[in-house]
Amino acid sequence: MESKKDLIFKATLKLITENGLHATPMSKVAKEAGVAAGTIYLHFKNKEDLINQLYLDLKAQSVKALTQNLSSSLSVKDGVQLVWNNGLADRLKEPVRFRFLQQYTNSPYIENITREEGIKLFHQIIELWHRGKATKVIRDLDDIVIYAMLFSPLDALTKQHLQGQFDLENAKKAVFQSCWDAIKF
Repeated sequence: MESKKDLIFKATLKLITENGLHATPMSKVAKEAGVAAGTIYLHFKNKEDLINQLYLDLKAQSVKALTQNLSSSLSVKDGVQLVWNNGLADRLKEPVRFRFLQQYTNSPYIENITREEGIKLFHQIIELWHRGKATKVIRDLDDIVIYAMLFSPLDALTKQHLQGQFDLENAKKAVFQSCWDAIKF
C-alpha cells in the first residue's frame, strides 16, 4: 500500500504535468491524492517544499535507473555506455518524470540546496567519470561538461522522439558514439 506522501507525490506530478504549477493548488493535489488538505501540511511546509521534495524523489528514481547494473568492474567506456543506455530507457519508460525534471531542474522553484542534494545523488556516475579521467580514457573536462556532452543530446533527441519527430531507438548507437567521441581522450 502506498504511503500518503507517495500518493501526494503522484497526484502533484500528474496535476502539474497536465495543468502546470500555477494551476495546481494544494486543494486539487489533496483531492487527487484522496487525502485531507491538512494531511499535505503534515508532510510539507508549503507548495514550494512539496515541489522540492518531489524533485529530489524523482531525481533519486532517475539516478537509480541510470546506475542499474553499474559496477566498478566494467570498463569506463562500458560503464558510460550502460549509464547512457539506462538513461535512454528510463526517459522512454518514464516520460512524465523526464519532462518534469527537464522543466524544473533550472526552475526558480527548485532551491539551490535541493539542486546540490540532487547532484550528490550522481556520486556513482561521477566516480566513473573520475576513474576515466585518471586513466586517461575520458578527457579532463569538468563534470558538468561531461554531463552536458553525454546527456544534453540525449535529452534533446528524447524530446523529439516522444513527439514522433525522431526515431531515437534506431539511432541510439550512432548517437551514443557521437556523445562518447565528445568526451573520450
